[in-house]
Amino acid sequence: MPRRRRSPPNTSRENRSRSGSRLRPRTQGEAEVERLLRLKEPSVLLRWHKEDLHMAESVLHSAKEQYAQKANVHPPDIIGDNHKFLPPAPSHQDAPGTFCAGGVVLASRVGKIVCENTLDACLDVVFRKEDS
Repeated sequence: MPRRRRSPPNTSRENRSRSGSRLRPRTQGEAEVERLLRLKEPSVLLRWHKEDLHMAESVLHSAKEQYAQKANVHPPDIIGDNHKFLPPAPSHQDAPGTFCAGGVVLASRVGKIVCENTLDACLDVVFRKEDS
């Protein structure tokens, strides 16, 4: 009977835990680069809060360059949606409705692939795991 090969250890996870990189704060644009790497799209639509417009636009160029370096591709065409923004953050004075506590939403140009990188989406994942 042939021996089963052991799969190699997940070196990236091991290195990450050894270096403590999970504990360090992210730099501006690092989350966007991670999402771009997951989407693997040449053209992306990006949405954010209206209040975050200046900050989001300031990290776009560096995020595109970092993505291109890591993925070894041309920088993607990232279009910031300056007409349709994420819903505002909730406040204690507002009536129940649609809110978004913060973050960004990336989508393929066609809109078939959507990656929500918002606090609300992360909390939904956590609560779904707890319910399971």
